[in-house]
Amino acid sequence: MYLESMVHQPEKGYSKITWQAAKLADLYGINAYELMAIIPWLADCYREKLITEEGTGLPLKEIGSWNFISKLLTMMAERQGLGDLLAEGGQRAAAKFGGKAEKLSQMYYPRAGKFGGFREHWVYLGGFPTGYAVPPLALMWALDNRDAMVSHSYISMLWGAAFTLGQNALTAIPEKIFPVLKPAMKAAYGSEEAAQFFQRDGKSLNWKWTAPVVKRYHEHSLLKDSYILCDILFPYLFNANSSDHVGDTTLESRLYSAVTGVEMSEEESYRKGEMLCTLERALSVRDGRTRRDDILHDLYFEKEDAGGRKYHREDLERSKSEYYRLMGWDPKTSIPTASTLERLDLKEVAEGLKKRGLI
Repeated sequence: MYLESMVHQPEKGYSKITWQAAKLADLYGINAYELMAIIPWLADCYREKLITEEGTGLPLKEIGSWNFISKLLTMMAERQGLGDLLAEGGQRAAAKFGGKAEKLSQMYYPRAGKFGGFREHWVYLGGFPTGYAVPPLALMWALDNRDAMVSHSYISMLWGAAFTLGQNALTAIPEKIFPVLKPAMKAAYGSEEAAQFFQRDGKSLNWKWTAPVVKRYHEHSLLKDSYILCDILFPYLFNANSSDHVGDTTLESRLYSAVTGVEMSEEESYRKGEMLCTLERALSVRDGRTRRDDILHDLYFEKEDAGGRKYHREDLERSKSEYYRLMGWDPKTSIPTASTLERLDLKEVAEGLKKRGLI
């Protein structure tokens, strides 16, 4: 990921260095995906003359080389100089720098506040803010506990639709994939309209199905992780080889029943997904998270996407409220209610939050 995300000069042997960089990161126990934010952020800061080679101890002119990546990873692993700060994560490092350097980092770290800190992973349509705005992705990022796209189920549908039409998933025109997506979206999320990211006038975003889509996405994601199934294939929402491209949303629960001998319907599985999602939120609430922490940086509301459309705070806030209501959480605080926790067999969790005065 390192060099292929930064440069495209295979004649210099960079494919080999990419592999070597990943292996060195693995040996040091460093998150290679986080490097895909740290490195371009360092490059941006160097370009803007906010940092120097002398001040950082890094060969910044050589980003894309083995000399650079080996030096960077060693400094991070051994907590030397700037590496000591970068080892805390790119967003924390940027916050220490402050000013313009921190502003530049927001291109790579969408979620603001004390529960932010995970590298941008909007890997569809060029990503935003450089590509197209997709309302469910904005809500996913605002709500998630870490990288919202660590589960590829929703993204895989968009990839599949683009590839079916012979388009590159990073540059596909959204309007062209809507017809391909509609049957699969209806089967997975309840309505063909969920495939329509934009209003019919093409000038504004369509947020109508955002909250229901994200609720089901979170359920799918947590179930897939619990089943320990392939992150790319499951849940099986999009079938590139069928005429309607509809996958099979019952596949995971049927696999579970076949392996364990315990019968579980698709709807029963979603209840378990809802329970897991609510448990995750309760744990983060215990650590201080509230609705105020489910936010994106200003950058994501200031820029227009590649089609001239913008995210608006009021739309995101409305979708957050709808999502909390669907989950049975208090819309004012985003904290799961006692009745919801008890309904999901999380009575002990409810008692713990009550003792802390949180519900």
